[in-house]
Amino acid sequence: MRTLKEILFPQPMTEVELSALVVGITEIVKKFGLPSRWCPVFAVVLGLILSCGDTWYHGEANWYHAILRGILVGVATTGTYAAVDRFVMKSKQPA
Repeated sequence: MRTLKEILFPQPMTEVELSALVVGITEIVKKFGLPSRWCPVFAVVLGLILSCGDTWYHGEANWYHAILRGILVGVATTGTYAAVDRFVMKSKQPA
């Protein structure tokens, strides 16, 4: 019989899942008053925490990979969000 851990979290999260969590949580925290200039820092720290937590939860020992993955997810999420936001703002401006 499989345990609840095996059913809910059978494998480590992918970078796409981590990115979605970082964007969602960052937006929620921004709604509660986090200044926009601190959002990139928050996203990188959150990516680092989520990646290391996922590595610890699944009992893996590759901490260098977990730290690097967390930082890269945070930076990539911040850059993607900024690019999409800039594109949407340009498309809303009248021609």
